[in-house]
Amino acid sequence: MGIENKNSFMEVLEWRMSYPDGFYGILRDPLGENGFLSRSGGATCWTAIGDGQDAVEVMMAAKALHDAIDSGNTDPELLGHLGSEVERLSNPKPKD
Repeated sequence: MGIENKNSFMEVLEWRMSYPDGFYGILRDPLGENGFLSRSGGATCWTAIGDGQDAVEVMMAAKALHDAIDSGNTDPELLGHLGSEVERLSNPKPKD
């Protein structure tokens, strides 16, 4: 990792850690990416809005995952499903 990448990583990490626990969005991170920030119990999750994806759909998936984690839900099937949905929506929408 070069100096510039390391500085960018640290800037983004510090920015994410500056928020208290909660669900935040739509935010623009220091690198200019739009998405949703989730913090729960000191853990941080950033959900980018993939190109062509519906921001409301991304928000609903990210919020559902945040709520499940925040409630202490440990059902691996549910968390796996929610995580997969968030990952899908964080990626650019496939072109038809």
